[in-house]
Order: sequence, then structure tokens, then C-alpha cells
Amino acid sequence: MPRRLQAYTPTKEDDWDSVSALYSMCMWITVLMWGCGFALQIFTAYKINFVYIFEINPISSLTHYQFYSFAAMLSFIIFFSLICQEIIFDVTINGDPQYKIPSIACQCIFLYVMFTPINHLYRNARWTLIKTCGQIWIAPFGLVKFRHFFFCNVLTTTNDIMYDFGDSLCFYANGCFKDTPKFDCSYTTYIIYAWSIIPYYWRMM
Repeated sequence: MPRRLQAYTPTKEDDWDSVSALYSMCMWITVLMWGCGFALQIFTAYKINFVYIFEINPISSLTHYQFYSFAAMLSFIIFFSLICQEIIFDVTINGDPQYKIPSIACQCIFLYVMFTPINHLYRNARWTLIKTCGQIWIAPFGLVKFRHFFFCNVLTTTNDIMYDFGDSLCFYANGCFKDTPKFDCSYTTYIIYAWSIIPYYWRMM
């Protein structure tokens, strides 16, 4: 079962639990970037033409070194945010919602890095991925190429990421980011059921 944001009690364990979903989403993205870099390194070592297989624009194609550098940058952001988080836990009074600032800042930075339209941080490669996701979302009316099928296959194994995404929605929808209310993620169950079906539908289409 997914981790739910629990009602607040003045302990550090509950404080960590209230922000863990935000960090977990960022960590999953970082792990995927490291995994992509490792996969490309294997493809390069065995001379597998992944640019042709996935029909990627050679101009916007990234090397495994670029994936590693991108993943290392994301890892540093998470590491620095966690250090700030621990420091704030030690200096803030229980019940003060300001301790959530590092986790919110970390997630905002990740959203900026992944979706910024500014031409830096490998914009062409990022937008190719976003366009691929868009084609998948409009199935069965979108393009069907190997990279779409492959990415759909990856999505079938991302349940934990979507559960954390659901918890992140609870974090903001219930006002947890600005206060310490007692609440429960009432719609997490619907996310579980939906994400148990939707990726397989996309892959079939």
C-alpha cells in the first residue's frame, strides 16, 4: 500500500512522514536518470544503435555522460535539501509549518528542471520526452512507435511513483504546505485503482 500523509503529531518521525512523498518523487526521477545513463553506457559499449531503435533526433540525443551529469545535479539538489531539512527540524518548534520549506523548494526546482521552456538543461531532449508522454496520453489517437511502446512498458512499473504523486496532491490540496492540519488522502484509493489499469491500456493501444 502507498505511504499516506498521516495526521500531524509533534514528533520528528511524523514531520519526516509529512514531507517524505515530495522527496520520494524527486528521488524516483533521479534514479530513472541514473538508470538511463547506465542503459546508454551499455548500448554504447556493445555498439547498439539506440538512436535508430528509439527514433530519436541525433541532434537532441544525449550521451550517457550527459545523463550522468544531469542525474548528479539532481542528486546534489536532493542531498542539499535533505541537509537543510534536518537542520530546520532541529531548530524549529514542533507545529511550525516552516519546516516544510526545503521539501517544497526541492520539488519546485525539480519541476523547473524538467519542464522549463528556457533553452538550457538539455531542453530538446526534455521536450522530446514530454511530447512522447503527450502521444501516450491521447491514445489510441497518438503516434505508435517503439519509443512510445517502450515508455508505456516502463510506466507499468511506476506504481510507487504515482502513489507518491497522489500523496503530493494531498500535501497541497489539504493545505498541509501552509499549516499542520489533521487530514487523510481520501482519493489515494482511486489513484491506486486507476494507475493499476491505465498504463496497461496505454501499452495495449
